[in-house]
Amino acid sequence: MADVNGVTPLVNDDKKSTKFEKQRQSWEKIRKRGQLSFILYRGVLGWGGLMFLVMTATKVFVDHRRLSWFSMLVSALVWALAGYCWGLCVWSWTERRFQGAGKQQNSIKESKPS
Repeated sequence: MADVNGVTPLVNDDKKSTKFEKQRQSWEKIRKRGQLSFILYRGVLGWGGLMFLVMTATKVFVDHRRLSWFSMLVSALVWALAGYCWGLCVWSWTERRFQGAGKQQNSIKESKPS
């Protein structure tokens, strides 16, 4: 299955478009739950919570620090804010990715002769 130059493509276009379509369908399900839900669950709790746990464990078990309740509270707030920013960035990036793809697919459908 080589192209004109005798080079076999690394990824079959059919597999690539099928994978993209599955990702788009998955995103549509996530998108229906809303931006705030995504940011809170995937960003603040998911990424921010995981980072809080990893960084706190690192301080305790690797650096052998004793953490005060105040430092843990500040750390939790910082990672929650970072998770919010992460969730917002990922939401925006993914929206642009799939909104652009939808427009591109619509223009391809419109340009095809019937």
